[in-house]
Amino acid sequence: QPDRFDWSHGYGPMDWPRDGREVMRVKARRASYWKADDLEFFDGLRWGARPGANPLTPIAEGLDEHPNWRQEVRVTVGGMETRQFIAPGETLSISRAPRQPVNTRAGGFSVPMDKDGLSKGDAYLAEAYVPRPGAAELRAAGTAYPAFLVDQLTMLTPVDGSSGRTLIRFMPFGSALPPLAAGPGVGPSEAVAELVGTGYGEVYSLARRLAAGAATPYDFVRRVERHLAGPDFVYDEQAAERRLPIPAFLLRDKAGYCQHYSAAMALLLRMGGVPARVAGGFTAGELDRDRREYVVRDTDAHSWVEAWFPGVGWVAFDPTPGDAPARAQSDGSTPVEPSVVPVGPRPDGAVGRGADVGPGGRAAPLDGGPEDSDGAPWAAIVAVLATGAAGLGGWALWRVRRRREDGEDAPPRDLAELERALRRAGWPVAPGTTLLALERRYPHSAGTRAYLRALSQRRYGAGGPGPGRAERRALRRDLAAGRGWLGRLRALWALPPRWGLH
Repeated sequence: QPDRFDWSHGYGPMDWPRDGREVMRVKARRASYWKADDLEFFDGLRWGARPGANPLTPIAEGLDEHPNWRQEVRVTVGGMETRQFIAPGETLSISRAPRQPVNTRAGGFSVPMDKDGLSKGDAYLAEAYVPRPGAAELRAAGTAYPAFLVDQLTMLTPVDGSSGRTLIRFMPFGSALPPLAAGPGVGPSEAVAELVGTGYGEVYSLARRLAAGAATPYDFVRRVERHLAGPDFVYDEQAAERRLPIPAFLLRDKAGYCQHYSAAMALLLRMGGVPARVAGGFTAGELDRDRREYVVRDTDAHSWVEAWFPGVGWVAFDPTPGDAPARAQSDGSTPVEPSVVPVGPRPDGAVGRGADVGPGGRAAPLDGGPEDSDGAPWAAIVAVLATGAAGLGGWALWRVRRRREDGEDAPPRDLAELERALRRAGWPVAPGTTLLALERRYPHSAGTRAYLRALSQRRYGAGGPGPGRAERRALRRDLAAGRGWLGRLRALWALPPRWGLH
């Protein structure tokens, strides 16, 4: 049976089957998140599609100034059935489709309800607007939010058994004005009391604390991201059922999957005055380099966040940990923040480099040098074995010379080496994975944790010698664990000895 996806949120234990089935292929010039639906309505319990959404709402603010943010993709449906035309960012048009597309939401098209949906073999072209601003542009965007975004700053309170729901409207970032309330027997100035009385008071307080330390909406977004990336939060697909799932996730359980993370971030942003919503669809998947297509599987189903920036439009952010299945199984071409190109070193110690991807969506190396081949390592291993001691000696001399000429001891090259080693060993790093997150992958390996901490201290702390010979050996053992002698050879190729280390 083909897969069918319901993009509305549910926050209990994840029990839907995933077998790695290919659900679609996307021919695109760069990786993106492939969006199926926008979840703009928070009903006090969960996020879902907004009833009666206006499909004519403006979506592509900034398109005239940034024509390079427009792209065309070709989507071929695989082992699934869908009524949505899936595309990156905001869909401007659909063409060459086997069904007549209907503009059912702003930036999205669907198959008419009286027609069969799209199924295996169906294909279409989608023209989309996918902003890729830099951090400086987002910090300068300001807060001149258009009037049509007022709904993106609201939430309903859950029914408390004694009265109907109350609509809470939050004021734009930086206004210092309290939220307003509208509901049966509730005055406009009673919004905070309604939040407290319905279980959202502490969440609102958290949002205000995070917003208070931010100079711009973008800085607030990053503060929310860093909060959710803290050591107290963990990825867990067996999250417990809760009466109020989002407050429970943020304040007590701190364990959940992509729906919890995206739901929590979008709600915090709204409470802090930044128009936000949740998006549902797929991460980029794996690039088929022969056909130049992204292969998307059922394991790539995902949920992320979009925030509005004046002059730019909807910008995507992903707060879910990098080791979540939909992100960790990517081939490394999926952007960290699907639309944002980070500027300068990342203070959170991220190993991946975000949306800075090379031609065809291939991740660019951290140090800006030549890319490493992603091909099968076995040919390289055979070559190393056949070369013998003389060849290894020559290789070592070349490495020493290269380090002297290129400054290989510079911290960015160490990060690039770590990213390259993990990819070569068959453990690609999902973009956005932090050094701290990698430490948590190896809780029982003191040597590997020491390697990562030394690298983090050298890159983001007060400096230091970086990982030594013992730490490199420990990491190499973890890369080879359980893989036999071929695994050990592959780990040696992934992270070769470096002469001259302590």
